[in-house]
Amino acid sequence: MEERVDRQVGAQVTITKDFSEADLALFMLVMGDAALTADEPLSPDRQQRQAAPGALLVALLASTAARHALRPQYARFVSAATQVLEPAYTDDTLTTTAELAALDGETMRVIAHCKNQDGRRLAEGEFLLSDS
Repeated sequence: MEERVDRQVGAQVTITKDFSEADLALFMLVMGDAALTADEPLSPDRQQRQAAPGALLVALLASTAARHALRPQYARFVSAATQVLEPAYTDDTLTTTAELAALDGETMRVIAHCKNQDGRRLAEGEFLLSDS
């Protein structure tokens, strides 16, 4: 069953995801980049964390923004302006929130941001979407 979203200005959609090495590997495979590099150690008894490419955070923002469309899988992105502020790492819990800022017929403006488990803002964006 498809999740229905409130289509009123101010409505929010929030998605939370524990970001794993498998998620990173799948994204890199889809993007055609198999060069994964470790960045910082978590602790002596755990594997090293890997940083996600900024494109993954942009994809999370866009996916969450599209949830405001009547049929999210067919939402048309008219424009997008995004900014990646900090990297996400494997083992992070990512929370992406998208707020419907304006609605004019089938066109909507959505403001989105992504934070990690520490509340650090990793990415933000503004999207203009159309249901047609």
